[in-house]
Amino acid sequence: MTTLFSERLKLLAATIESRAEPLGVGLKRQCWAGVAHAVARSQGERVTDYFGISAREMKDAIKTNNLCPPESRNRVMRQVTLAMAASR
Repeated sequence: MTTLFSERLKLLAATIESRAEPLGVGLKRQCWAGVAHAVARSQGERVTDYFGISAREMKDAIKTNNLCPPESRNRVMRQVTLAMAASR
């Protein structure tokens, strides 16, 4: 059964996929966490609460985002986000 968190993570993955520009590095440069934060904040919630992820998962995703070359960052982070969704 698909959970609310899974659906939210899938929407985040779709948002990342639809970006024309590569995700950046750092919250203010729209890294993965910056995009997730903006989505969660628009709903008045924290990233971890809105997406049902742990602080560790968030830190790991940020680390992966930062290590990716810009040209593959959106694709990789979309996959990371979909993997999180599948585990919910």
